[in-house]
Amino acid sequence: KLTNSASNPNSALIVVGDDATLTIDGSGSIETLVPEAQATALSATRATFNTAFPIVVNGTLRIKGGDFTLNSFATSWLNCGIYVGPNGKLIVEDGTFRSPKGSFIFGHELGNRPTIEIVGGRFEGYDPSDNDFDGNSSNYLEPEYASYYVAENELVVAERTTEWEVDNNYLLKSIIENGGTAHLVDLAEGCYYELTESMSVNYPVTLDISNSADAKCYIYFNGNDTMFRCYSDLTIGSPITFGQIDPSDVMPKEPLFYLEAVSDIATVYEGGSLTVNNGEYFGGTDGVTTSLFNSRGGDITINNGAFSLDDIESNNTITVEGEGQVIIYDGDFYSNFDPANVNVNGEVVSLVAPERYSVALLKGGYGVKKK
Repeated sequence: KLTNSASNPNSALIVVGDDATLTIDGSGSIETLVPEAQATALSATRATFNTAFPIVVNGTLRIKGGDFTLNSFATSWLNCGIYVGPNGKLIVEDGTFRSPKGSFIFGHELGNRPTIEIVGGRFEGYDPSDNDFDGNSSNYLEPEYASYYVAENELVVAERTTEWEVDNNYLLKSIIENGGTAHLVDLAEGCYYELTESMSVNYPVTLDISNSADAKCYIYFNGNDTMFRCYSDLTIGSPITFGQIDPSDVMPKEPLFYLEAVSDIATVYEGGSLTVNNGEYFGGTDGVTTSLFNSRGGDITINNGAFSLDDIESNNTITVEGEGQVIIYDGDFYSNFDPANVNVNGEVVSLVAPERYSVALLKGGYGVKKK
């Protein structure tokens, strides 16, 4: 363990020289903690604190592991945890980084950004993809990587194609925003998740249920807009149910995965797609007329599932505008929506796939079946 001395808390612990290369790969720790009173006094008396960096990188530093607690107390590059000089290079592949004061972990001379590549690591109190570095939003991550919140104030840097076992709303939201596969597991109160705002899908996302979860899983959306805005590909894999109120009155079987939305489930734009492989979907509340899925130039494919609206007389379960393609292979629609007779751009067309047909259901609504 390396730590700064109480008598000289501002001295550098590690300096990587101009032509040197240092690799940190292990379970050791580096800790720089300045008492708050001392930090306040130093901050007030020294405006240019450019010798206060715990780690200075003028050559190349590659971090593959270790534990770093870097308590910089000034909200400026003049006192960051790891300072990278104009010709320096920093590569972070793994390790745990803590910023107890929420200050910068990485920094460099303003207007002269060196090479900083973050492709892994766990961060507490600091986001290397959006850290407001000296008033600017600084992203040190490679394009195929993103920051995923695994807890309220803790995130992990990972590839956008990573598969996750999801056990909290923070991680679920991060996956929807940044891409990846979410295998939802049971929480303490059951398999229940909540989204509070409309989410844009800009990278491929898959939602399904973990093998360790019970059969039922529930996602609740209490926003007043569409739940998902799809500009990339959204796939709902295992049976998941989406909706706003208990659909037991209109759906004949116990939901496996329940998605609850006050408003629309998904709007799919040009360049995006939605694939529904199974699940139960319920939208609207208190008789509000809404729709479940909207194509605004994007493609929608429904392979199976059960679908209904609070206003069961509504025929707006799926709406289509523009050139997007909607095709339905199977599924039950428990509202006044016949997928073989849908108004698309002023013309009545069928959304049913070839070799399939629409049939009236005994409990109301229509089902798509194989011929």
